[in-house]
Amino acid sequence: MITLTINDETMTGVVQNTVELRFASESVTVKDIIEARVRAEVEKYNVSLTQFFNGLIQPTEAERTLNGYKKRERRP
Repeated sequence: MITLTINDETMTGVVQNTVELRFASESVTVKDIIEARVRAEVEKYNVSLTQFFNGLIQPTEAERTLNGYKKRERRP
């Protein structure tokens, strides 16, 4: 088992988000990493009760705010 830690940083080096991904094999593809990252963000969003989304990509129909992306209506 291997763990990959990804830090989302601003240009000034401030860490905004940290994601830990675990893989069964030491040999992973970029596709595996992207899929795991997206799944982790979706899972984190679905279990939280917040109306803001802080992730790598902007959800469609979302407004960018200081706290992240604000969804008009919350849906999984």
